[in-house]
Amino acid sequence: MEEEILKKAKDLFANKQYGSAIIFLDKLIISNYKIVEVYNRRGRARLRLGKYIEAITDFDAAISINPEGSAAYGNKAICFERQSKFKEAIEYYDKAIMLSEKNLETSIGLDYSNRGLCKKKMGDLAGAKLDWEKAIKYNDWYAKKLYKRYFSNNHKPLIQNMDSDYKDLNHLPDGYGGYIDRTLIEDGLGGEDEAYWSID
Repeated sequence: MEEEILKKAKDLFANKQYGSAIIFLDKLIISNYKIVEVYNRRGRARLRLGKYIEAITDFDAAISINPEGSAAYGNKAICFERQSKFKEAIEYYDKAIMLSEKNLETSIGLDYSNRGLCKKKMGDLAGAKLDWEKAIKYNDWYAKKLYKRYFSNNHKPLIQNMDSDYKDLNHLPDGYGGYIDRTLIEDGLGGEDEAYWSID
């Protein structure tokens, strides 16, 4: 029963029906089912709706249950970044990176990529470059696109094979697939650069 509810919530989120997804995730929180993942997912849905305070409350709940998981720290950082609170965002990206490195989590490339994007928004393009280079070493597709946008003229060897990576969402690692805006892949970033999320 709970797994079906979670699947329904995922499908609703993927179809950008965030309010409806929250309704199903509320049921799972009541039943205490996969509670850390569910708090992260509900927080992400609230973030999408611009409800940053409520989203941060969910990510804090996930952290209180599992303080060693990197995802909630990275997701919380995105909340601060969306509010242009870059100092706070960097603090939580740092924590996410520390934990993902410590636990050898697959999200480490994502964490470096997002921190680099935050630094870029702060005007620290040199710092962003260093983070994206680290993310690329972990084969992070988004960092490669960001790096290509800002540094491709001088660093072609580093990214020469990037366009063949992750042809579609089905090739993205577990935890990313189906939850990144498809336009980021289809148009090579589109307009404004945005951080993307980790789930588990």
